[in-house]
Amino acid sequence: MAGADRFDEAFTLARQAHPFIPDDPLLAEQMRAVSRRATVDSVPAGADAYYRVYGRSAEPWRPLGKTPVAGASVPRGLLQWKVEIDGHRVGEDVGPGPNDEPRMYFRLFPEDQVPDGMVRIASSNPAFRVWIPGLEHLPPVHLPDYWIDRHEVTNRAFKRFVDEGGYRRPELWRERFVKDGRPLTFDAAMAHFRDATGRPGPAMWELGTYVAGQDDYPVAGVSWYEAAAYARWAGKSLPTLYHWSRAADQRLSGDVVPASNFSGKALRPAGASGGTTHGGAVDMAGNVKEWCLTAAGAERYILGGGWNEAVFMFNDVDAHPPFARDTTNGFRCIKLDRPEDLSPPLTSVIPFPSRDLRNAKPVSEPVVAAWRRLLYSFDHGNLNVQVEAVDDSSPAWRMERVSYAAAYGGERIPAYLFLPKNAKPPYQVVMGFPGANAIYQRSSANIADLTNLFTFIMRSGRAFLFPIYKSTFERGDGLKSDISDMSTAWRDHMIMWAKDVGRSVDYLENRPDIAKEKIAYMGVSWGAEIAPLFLAVEPRISLAVLYIGGFNRQPSLPEADPVNFAPRVTVPVLMLNGLYDFFYPTATSQEPMFKLLGTAPEHKRRITYESSHRIPRNEMIKEVVNWMDKYWGSPALHQ
Repeated sequence: MAGADRFDEAFTLARQAHPFIPDDPLLAEQMRAVSRRATVDSVPAGADAYYRVYGRSAEPWRPLGKTPVAGASVPRGLLQWKVEIDGHRVGEDVGPGPNDEPRMYFRLFPEDQVPDGMVRIASSNPAFRVWIPGLEHLPPVHLPDYWIDRHEVTNRAFKRFVDEGGYRRPELWRERFVKDGRPLTFDAAMAHFRDATGRPGPAMWELGTYVAGQDDYPVAGVSWYEAAAYARWAGKSLPTLYHWSRAADQRLSGDVVPASNFSGKALRPAGASGGTTHGGAVDMAGNVKEWCLTAAGAERYILGGGWNEAVFMFNDVDAHPPFARDTTNGFRCIKLDRPEDLSPPLTSVIPFPSRDLRNAKPVSEPVVAAWRRLLYSFDHGNLNVQVEAVDDSSPAWRMERVSYAAAYGGERIPAYLFLPKNAKPPYQVVMGFPGANAIYQRSSANIADLTNLFTFIMRSGRAFLFPIYKSTFERGDGLKSDISDMSTAWRDHMIMWAKDVGRSVDYLENRPDIAKEKIAYMGVSWGAEIAPLFLAVEPRISLAVLYIGGFNRQPSLPEADPVNFAPRVTVPVLMLNGLYDFFYPTATSQEPMFKLLGTAPEHKRRITYESSHRIPRNEMIKEVVNWMDKYWGSPALHQ
């Protein structure tokens, strides 16, 4: 059940089993995999807290007690949350995703203080900062709590704006009209905002109104200027890129997108889908695209994707000319507590990402060869290996904590080597490279949790090496992010990581119980993103698995950019990706990496799943083990 991402069923079964086998190590391992400890807090305190599994709206809410709730055991996976107390509007939320501990916070308001049709986006941290998927190079900004429309503005609501003379009131249209680079007067601009019969109104309307029976459908076919005028008329604002992204939280896309309207068939009534995000907002994915206040040069951002677009558009930023009135263009509004909450950093122009990886042109082989020789080569001298600890308690593997000399600065590389107990040496071996969470954690002491993803490798009869790379865990050196940039500091880190990979191969080759010609690299997320450089400069790796990775859309110096190294990769490569990945979107990150890999077509494979930044564990195990069996053969197991 856990391997198939059936976390709630596995959680229920594990709790039933615990009284009978409370000390069983396999049960403990599975409980770590399928459960999380939840904290739920609210203002005012004393509210009744509940949760249920995301997408199961027909099921009853499960009680957790009164807030504050601390350390409650809940199943892993995306959950919906609710808190309620007499006299206040019910608080709702979604989160935090499959990998994080739930820390939910609600600020509850008396009914008469809640704007009609809006939900609260709240944080317990007054200095809350937000970043934007696809624009990770931007500095995070302070974002005070705010209200956002539960769903898109409907035809019914927009009709009131039209009937009250919204198109005849210049004071509502404060932004300068510019079309195709030329300024327009108010009257000239209004001539562009006509319905199909020449009356003021959205492009899809006729005779100043919408199709009968579509009162509750999102208004569509409106320009950015019309959306901004409506928001001002309603006493609200269009959301900035930051406000929209915080409420949408594209990290949840693996669950949100399948529940949303990307049907390719037709628009649906506002709120009709089950695609719920933060605060209880609905339809932020699919249905209509939603205009944002934020400018991208001469264009304006419009996010979320439309009902007739590819599903990955929920995760990709998009921008259109502000006069655009496409049939999928709609919007929703926000309401701020104070005018100053819309600060200059929030309303500044944000250039549209300029690096189009679909048209990337890597440098030539002689240039890469020179970089290999000048930057990435090192002396394969004395490793000075030290065995620091041995743990033989697991029935499936023996763990050795070792360290060996790095190729720079007199440093040492700690590493954990797991040797299978069900196989005979020499062992096939997989070397792991973790995701970016390793940059923010300062200790690798809890190795059972850190390596849980890889336990299947030992059970398949292979060894697994988990080095502690520069900047990760206890080797933290001040690096704050995995987002590449054009600095020499980032380049120097890429060089050190590549040398750590190489020295780890040195260590494996130094052991007589390792099959030297059967060393694989498995990168997870960030470790998959930067893998093409390592695979191009380290010839002793014979196989690679890139799990939920793709190119970073932010550039780095050419000599540290995996894009330039990808065509020099020749080993068999397996890529496993989620179609709704928010870090590495399908069309602009995953596919360009797979296309540029120099591995012969018959020896590289990419498999996609209806998921976000993870795939079902059983599927991952099946494909990775099959890949190793295909190129290495099955390991020699004890009878």
